[in-house]
Amino acid sequence: MKKIIAFLTISFLTTLSFGQCTPGANFSDSLFGAWPDTTENLPGAAANVPYTTTLNFKVPLNASDVVDGLTGTIQNFVVNNVTGLPAGLSYACNNASCTFNGGSTGCAQISGTPTMIGTYPVTIEVTGNINIGFGVIIPAPYTFSGYRIVVGTAGITDVSVANLTVSPNPVQDKLTVNGLKSADNVAIYAIDGSLLLSQDGSENTTLDLDCRGLKTGVYLLKCTSDNTTQSIRFLKD
Repeated sequence: MKKIIAFLTISFLTTLSFGQCTPGANFSDSLFGAWPDTTENLPGAAANVPYTTTLNFKVPLNASDVVDGLTGTIQNFVVNNVTGLPAGLSYACNNASCTFNGGSTGCAQISGTPTMIGTYPVTIEVTGNINIGFGVIIPAPYTFSGYRIVVGTAGITDVSVANLTVSPNPVQDKLTVNGLKSADNVAIYAIDGSLLLSQDGSENTTLDLDCRGLKTGVYLLKCTSDNTTQSIRFLKD
């Protein structure tokens, strides 16, 4: 089930037009996945306030990475439809054709100005094309739900923080968070969503990962400042 969810999740991240985003280089070493996932979910929005958020993804190459025992390769993913976005928001992939080859990385951007307060479940209809050999391509249609955007009033909801970066990435011991004027909180989560570290931050916060006992692996950093949040993925060597 988890593999099927991951398959559908990465498919979500293509859409109907061309997005102004660049795929994150730190995702290319992954087998497959999407960031943020449905556990962390999409940042909240505020009514009548401009909103932008970026999703990164890695498309699997082998069909067996998605479904145990399935022979073949993933030729590409194509998005057929994306429904449920709040009025005022549009969704765009960084590939003009919204078709992504197996093994590739990509990103997608949701942007605009939402106009109505509420919780908006997002549903994605996707077709994955699987090459099972001898020139035979099997289309595999899926409908996936689990993402949502919560639109609240300005000042009490999560809105993306611009220009947040971490360095170095990958990191061996000390990770520096840049781009916040001030930070109420800096937290590190495991990929499964468990909280590993939480502390007060500042404009340029340095975290000693070895001191905190973090082992080699992929983690998620979440920064909160002035009632806004942004998450960024990093690799601990």
